[in-house]
Amino acid sequence: MQIDIKIIRSDRQSFSIEIGKEAELVVRAPRTASKAEINKIIDKKRLWIEKHLSKMISRKHLHKEKLYVPGEKFFYFGKTYPLTFSYDISSAIMFDGEKFIIKEDFRDQSALIFEAWYKTNAQNYIRKRTHEIASKLKLPYEQVKISSARKRWGSCSTKKTLNFTWRLLQADKKVIDYIIVHELAHTVEMNHSSDFWLIVEKIMPDYQKCEAWLKEHSFLLTW
Repeated sequence: MQIDIKIIRSDRQSFSIEIGKEAELVVRAPRTASKAEINKIIDKKRLWIEKHLSKMISRKHLHKEKLYVPGEKFFYFGKTYPLTFSYDISSAIMFDGEKFIIKEDFRDQSALIFEAWYKTNAQNYIRKRTHEIASKLKLPYEQVKISSARKRWGSCSTKKTLNFTWRLLQADKKVIDYIIVHELAHTVEMNHSSDFWLIVEKIMPDYQKCEAWLKEHSFLLTW
């Protein structure tokens, strides 16, 4: 298997390897590391690299640009639903529990219509759910904002403003709860220290299942 390798040198003391988003191998190494040392690390991890690289390449093939054509699937609360078009609806878009329907007159505006629909529903659902969870846990926050971020599900500012991407509405409801809990935990601990993860685990003992779901599906949700 041909592997594109990106080497990043810094003042670090140890080596690390990861598969980048463009299906390349990223090696982080000390500045003084020789090429031979780097090659030795790569050879030692060859099986791991090939396994994960194959998985990443497969995901790249699955992650296609949205075409907004009949039958195309869209995630909503962790499940996929097909897209259809019809002249017989009064709004630009609707969801009937089984499929998304866009008014035929607006077919060429499907991308904008879909994003606006997700944003509106994310504002309603995530704001309400954040209030419910925060009230139950007695973790106050300033406000909730909905963004269009692709690489970050949520964030918490030092002023306790919580930000969530509308793309999160595509995830399972339990996963959405986890991201909300994650950001609320940051109102207490603004880092990812062991104390932070103890807070998350106390609130949601099985949070790692949610992280696993996101890791498995996130590449399909960031169109």
